Amino acid sequence: MKLRAGGASFPAAMYRDITFAYSFLHPTTGGVDISYHSVGSSAGKRWIVDGSRRCDGARPCVTLDWAASDSLLTESDYAAYPDLRMFPTMAGAVVPIFNLPGFREGEDLLLTPALVSKVFRGAVTHWDDPEIVSINPHLALPSARIVLCVRADGSGTTEIFKKALSAFEPEFAERVGASSNAKWGPTNVTRRRLNSGVASFVAHTPFALGYSVLAEARNAGLPFATL
Repeated sequence: MKLRAGGASFPAAMYRDITFAYSFLHPTTGGVDISYHSVGSSAGKRWIVDGSRRCDGARPCVTLDWAASDSLLTESDYAAYPDLRMFPTMAGAVVPIFNLPGFREGEDLLLTPALVSKVFRGAVTHWDDPEIVSINPHLALPSARIVLCVRADGSGTTEIFKKALSAFEPEFAERVGASSNAKWGPTNVTRRRLNSGVASFVAHTPFALGYSVLAEARNAGLPFATL
């Protein structure tokens, strides 16, 4: 039996680890062959509801048996597709990740929740902004511009992050909102697909700030801010 799944990049590492372990208990020969395609929450939901086959580069076209999404199905989704069901499978964290040259292991970059909201709506633009400096007297913060990186695709990770920022600051909720789309306040943001794309950009770009799941940040060796 072959089971094909896809969707959110948030839980991709967990699903791959689980299916890898499962393969030892139930070998492919005469057992179950499971694969997971990390394509993003929005793409996963579209893929499962329209029943379409997807061609992923050199891989053969496949039809999903189940999908994963960090963003919840809406009432209209359930009304349009009454046979859909959503079940929780894991919990995780979304964290602000950054790249500050000279930042040493063991140091902490402190940010308040409202300050993170201001940065991601474009109200705070430089690392030496007085609001950042005032709560980080232990750090020599540069006068460089903050290079923001966000998701380019429809993303459950983005929805989780935006919902938190909207709760932290009413102005963020009004100007940016809490959807999973790629709309942000600042116009000069860099966009990358999947959590791995954001993490890779931040890791290779001095003065960058982005967001990703905690597991991806650790895999990339990136520091993350303390709120």
